[in-house]
Amino acid sequence: MPAIDDAMFEFLSGPNAMLLGTRDSLNVPAITRPIGCQVCPDREHVMAFLADSRAIAHIRQTRVLALVVVRPTTYEGYQLKAVDAEIEPLTDEQRAAVVENRAKLLEEMARVGLTPEIAATVVPRIDSEVVAAVFSPSAIFRQTPGPGAGERRES
Repeated sequence: MPAIDDAMFEFLSGPNAMLLGTRDSLNVPAITRPIGCQVCPDREHVMAFLADSRAIAHIRQTRVLALVVVRPTTYEGYQLKAVDAEIEPLTDEQRAAVVENRAKLLEEMARVGLTPEIAATVVPRIDSEVVAAVFSPSAIFRQTPGPGAGERRES
């Protein structure tokens, strides 16, 4: 498992736009937008916060996901893959972090020219269905456009 070093910890702390890919037991794919992500204190696990019932069902079936995380103002990006994801309910502290993360992402999207109304349609709303997909990355790939895109990130 790749280590989540200080630089990756800082990057994953956001504000970032995200896409999360899953698949069911028949390998039928789905994609959703998490509201945010957070590195766990052990720095071995990451939580992606989502409310998409299809993605949640896929993760419960297969435990497989791929999370793409991109900073809108710089295009710096990474893909984290996992085969051990689990769905967990949010604590009050995590829910507060999700609210803060969403607000920071909306501000970041305004910096690249999106109106608040458009940005709010891209970033999922926070509701009672939000859960954490908790996983340890089995691989991390650099996805920043340019030389080195697609390279496996080593710690």
